[in-house]
Amino acid sequence: MRRRSILLIIVIAAVVVATSAADAWYLDGRIMPHTSIGGVAVGGETPDGATATLGSAVNGITQISVDVDGAPQLIDPDSITFDVDLTAAVDAAYARGHTGSVVRRLWERVSSLWSTRVIPAPIRLDDAALRRQVSDIADLTGVPGRDIRLSVSGSRITVLTDTAAGRSIDQEAAISTIVSSLRELDRQPIRLSHPHPKRSRMRS
Repeated sequence: MRRRSILLIIVIAAVVVATSAADAWYLDGRIMPHTSIGGVAVGGETPDGATATLGSAVNGITQISVDVDGAPQLIDPDSITFDVDLTAAVDAAYARGHTGSVVRRLWERVSSLWSTRVIPAPIRLDDAALRRQVSDIADLTGVPGRDIRLSVSGSRITVLTDTAAGRSIDQEAAISTIVSSLRELDRQPIRLSHPHPKRSRMRS
């Protein structure tokens, strides 16, 4: 009885594996299922189809929206020469289950039926231009620090305005966040890091 149960389990497992393998091999010439380039699903598509799908998604990014404490700011993708290397992106997606040893290809094809793989989009942009855009956003949204102001009348000292720390976005963190979001081809507003205080100097 025990041998029959073991044999039944082996047969069922073999059928499942064989069926999955046959289904996976059927996708020869196509990108494996559950494969995405950034947030763009390209699983099951041919390389040409995936290139068209990805190109359409990239062309749909007509503005890069960032949010600084609820204040929306926009970056024109053309102003930073934003683009995606479509060929490199699709080649990377297609490589899953199509490169390496026979065993590796078979495993990747079978595992793709339940395992998701997300490939960061290989973006291209003008780093200096992006830094200028982030610097402009920092200037627009920053709050300068305020020094203490006193009124002295005889022995009486009155505080007119107290010291207040300035606020400015962390520009390096902002650039990193924007680049990561672009690699994901995420069209949602990019939330930058919360402003941090800047030290103000006391007037002498």
